[in-house]
Amino acid sequence: MALAISIASAGPADADRNESPDGEKHWSFRPLAQTRGPHTLDSFIDARLAENGLRRSPAADPGKWLRRVTLDLIGLPPTPEAVLEFEQNPDFAAAIERLLASPRYGERWAQHWLDVIWWAETVGFETNKERQNAWPYRDWVIASLNADKPYDQFLFEQIAGDTVGEDAALGFLVAGPANLAGQVGRDEAAMRGARQDELDEVVRTVGQAFFGLTIKNSHPAGLTSTISARSHAAKTLQE
Repeated sequence: MALAISIASAGPADADRNESPDGEKHWSFRPLAQTRGPHTLDSFIDARLAENGLRRSPAADPGKWLRRVTLDLIGLPPTPEAVLEFEQNPDFAAAIERLLASPRYGERWAQHWLDVIWWAETVGFETNKERQNAWPYRDWVIASLNADKPYDQFLFEQIAGDTVGEDAALGFLVAGPANLAGQVGRDEAAMRGARQDELDEVVRTVGQAFFGLTIKNSHPAGLTSTISARSHAAKTLQE
């Protein structure tokens, strides 16, 4: 999957929004800048190392390289036979392509995404009962990574997968901890509060997973996350 996120450039009118509380602009809110010259990722790393009087570690021998890249991409070590064969014929590009084509690649990297969105096979809290239907979403994430699904499509399907026949992707919206029916009071206020908690969990997960930011409204008391947004919405409904 090409993890390329398009960030909208902020114009002069957005300058105040791009500043952190201490008045300094945070790097994540700055417009993307086009660098000049034939730069690569390695050239930026080398430049920063040079600024600090450092240099790269020596290149690993083929056997060590294969062990490192195999553990990194599929989470499993290569077999002794594979290491011996690679040492005799070190085709680096072919090794990368083979590992990326392995079903284990999606299983390995799905773990990172599932951690980001707080996915679990149990409901959490003190009951922590098994979610018997949690696995379709997990398998969908693995299959999406193995299919090299475009990142924007990957995100869209997790919010509106039912519109494109990807119902399993909607497991994203209910992946976090949840209260069971027996843990919620039967009075109307308790049930309404539980429902608000569920929706708050969805909004927070979307904001933190997709934007890397909590979602909040400006509040004089400095309330964080979606608390102030929920309060505002509740007040609006009451009015």
